Formats: sequence, C-alpha cells, structure tokens
Amino acid sequence: MGYKPKIGSDFPLEVRVIEANTRHTIEKTRSLIAATVLASSTVALAIVGVASTVSGDYTSLSYIWSVVAMPLGAVMAHYFGKAQTNDKDNHESSDRVA
Repeated sequence: MGYKPKIGSDFPLEVRVIEANTRHTIEKTRSLIAATVLASSTVALAIVGVASTVSGDYTSLSYIWSVVAMPLGAVMAHYFGKAQTNDKDNHESSDRVA
C-alpha cells in the first residue's frame, strides 16, 4: 500500500481578488519608485544648489541637473501628463467665442 495524500478543497480566492491584489501591489511599487526618484532628485538638486551658490561655480549644478532631468521628467510626465486622449473634445471649447 502506497501513501495517498489528502487533497483539500480549493482556496476561496477568486480571480478578481487576485487581480485586484496584483494591481494594488504594482501601483504601490510604482508609487514607491516615483517617490524615491522625486525625493532623491530634489535632495541632490538642493544640496548641490546651495553648494554652488556658496562657491559661485554652477558647473556641478548643471551636471546634476543633466543627470536627474530625465528620470524626474519621466515621473512628472507619468503623473501630470495629458489626462485626456481625445484632442477634438479638448479644442472645441477653446474655439468657441463667448
């Protein structure tokens, strides 16, 4: 006689619950990455800005800005980019004369 394992019933998780938890985890991770990029960029620019103002040489500030501008712009564009996708609706109200 061989060993026969007992198999219980399925977990009461539905696909919707699993998908919602996955979306939540992904959004938390994205938000954490975005906050880290924003905070580290701001701190780096502030420290180098103060040091550049004291020394009078802004070469290091220019270098730091060239490094943080792309990730900072990517985060800002994601969160504050164009919210509406239909350009026709966006321009109709501006074409009307009051």
